[in-house]
Amino acid sequence: LDVRIAPINLALAELQRLAQGDVILLDHQSVGDDGAMSVVAHLSNSPWFRASIRDCRLSIQSVVDRLMDKPEFLPPESLDSLNLTVDVDVGRLTMPLGQLRELAVGQVIDLGFDATTSVSLRVNGQVVATGELVRIAERTGVRLLDLRLPRAER
Repeated sequence: LDVRIAPINLALAELQRLAQGDVILLDHQSVGDDGAMSVVAHLSNSPWFRASIRDCRLSIQSVVDRLMDKPEFLPPESLDSLNLTVDVDVGRLTMPLGQLRELAVGQVIDLGFDATTSVSLRVNGQVVATGELVRIAERTGVRLLDLRLPRAER
């Protein structure tokens, strides 16, 4: 089961300039005033579900009808300005297919971990950084705790 907050778009050069302790602000509000985190979840080749995480529990809310594709843009002048989609993963679960088939809207799944302190940033499925969710005023961000990218050459 793949659990994600919204993706972030960063240029490769921006990604390579990140340092431990940096905070990346998310494009939209992911954590509500009640402390529940809005996420989407899915298993390979299955529909996406809208869900929320609160007190280490994942609650399935509804099926996502359709994910909108983003329009294509003209190619960048250089590879360093190429935008990469950075997925913010709050966790992954392994469960038997029989249990997965029994999932229902409104069901609560115990994650077994605090999703706010174990966030992974992935590019093309590969972890490039890990961090924790933070609140800055009314925005949600990811404080980077570990980077796994080669540094940009200066």
